[in-house]
Amino acid sequence: MKKLILVAICALGALSFSNAQERVVFGVKGGGNYSMFIGDDSDEFDSKVDFHLGFVALAKLSEKWAIQPELLYTSQGTTITENDIDFDVDVDYLAVPVMLKYYIMDGFSVEAGPQLGLLVNDKLEGRDIDAEIFDLSANFGLGYELNNGIFFQARYNMGFVDVFETLEVNNSVFQLSVGYLFL
Repeated sequence: MKKLILVAICALGALSFSNAQERVVFGVKGGGNYSMFIGDDSDEFDSKVDFHLGFVALAKLSEKWAIQPELLYTSQGTTITENDIDFDVDVDYLAVPVMLKYYIMDGFSVEAGPQLGLLVNDKLEGRDIDAEIFDLSANFGLGYELNNGIFFQARYNMGFVDVFETLEVNNSVFQLSVGYLFL
């Protein structure tokens, strides 16, 4: 986990230096996750509602383009129902998405980019389970920024790595976020 945090800090630092002539601002964000497992072995799983919270940096490359690296704690997973009882499957990650943003019009953007996740919690109703340590996914979304630093985002996160070695299921997460940029 220390290596992932170090990589994120180095990426943010390199971004700041490489865009010295452009404006880099930092901020915070949080919101809700609607997550589930998808794949060949996903029939027995239902969706789960949880949260994400973290830090962002926004570097304007031009009037139309920007890069937004983030460091997020994202709580996701799924629900299993057995004998009319719901059991939560928690897989929480320290995630580093790096979003390339294109501004369609003033304040409104489309975004896409990769995300690397490091597993920090994997439990089924309080018992440890054996989830894979890394997750790799692609993010696609929309964003809107107000002039006062408040922003809103809607994003879909599509996982490429099986969550468990023994099951063919990937993470699938819809996120709604609100954040604030320290202008």
